[in-house]
Amino acid sequence: MSLDHFIPWSFVVHDRLWNLTPVSRSINSSKSDLLPSLDKYLEHFIDQQLAAYKTALAMGYKGRVLDDYILLGQGMDREGVIRETDFKEMIRNTIVPLHSIALNQGFGLWI
Repeated sequence: MSLDHFIPWSFVVHDRLWNLTPVSRSINSSKSDLLPSLDKYLEHFIDQQLAAYKTALAMGYKGRVLDDYILLGQGMDREGVIRETDFKEMIRNTIVPLHSIALNQGFGLWI
């Protein structure tokens, strides 16, 4: 397993948790700097982000975990309190525009 950037690192130039996803090494290598198909992967990615976030909170991880999401600035307080539907919308409202901009700048699609 390895961590991959949902939106390529070469576009976002950061390692914020809200853009990372565990994948096999072979997928990470084949995807390279390509963008995943939103139709195929977005909902699963959002569910995965929510599960990881809930797990981190349940285990008492705050600090960087919360900071990476709080930086998105959409409805989360410093204790990480946010409704599940709002969390999912926050991720969607961050990923979809970034994906569109990267696509418009020439990043290819990985299907």
